[in-house]
Amino acid sequence: MQNGVPIASRREYLFPILPESSYKQTNSFNSSNKEIGKIIDESLKAGANIGWINFELSKGIETKTKAEAIKLASHDARTKAEALVSGQGKKLGRLISIEESFEYSPWRFYEARGDSSEDVSSFVKANISPSKRKISSRVRAVYEVK
Repeated sequence: MQNGVPIASRREYLFPILPESSYKQTNSFNSSNKEIGKIIDESLKAGANIGWINFELSKGIETKTKAEAIKLASHDARTKAEALVSGQGKKLGRLISIEESFEYSPWRFYEARGDSSEDVSSFVKANISPSKRKISSRVRAVYEVK
């Protein structure tokens, strides 16, 4: 742990291209800190190279959002089914089966390019801002028709 931030570390030994004493050190960390720009600045000052920055929902928010999306999609599926059968003069019967799929994935905010000398700190300060992301749920419901 470094300054309250858990660090995951991995060493990749580079053989046989480099001498046996050479290795590449890779560190990664997760942070919910709102001052990520400051963390990046300090990391760069300490000599770090940044390969990428991802943003994602916390597990608690993801779970809550997923439940709400599924609930809304399920309600929408029933409403559409009722409209379809009533248009045919029928009534919706019992629910036979129901399936759902939920779509969400973390998004890559920054990724270093090998040929770029882009200043990571400047990029983050210029581009980091709240934004909306799409999270969706699909529900497939099968009902009896009366």
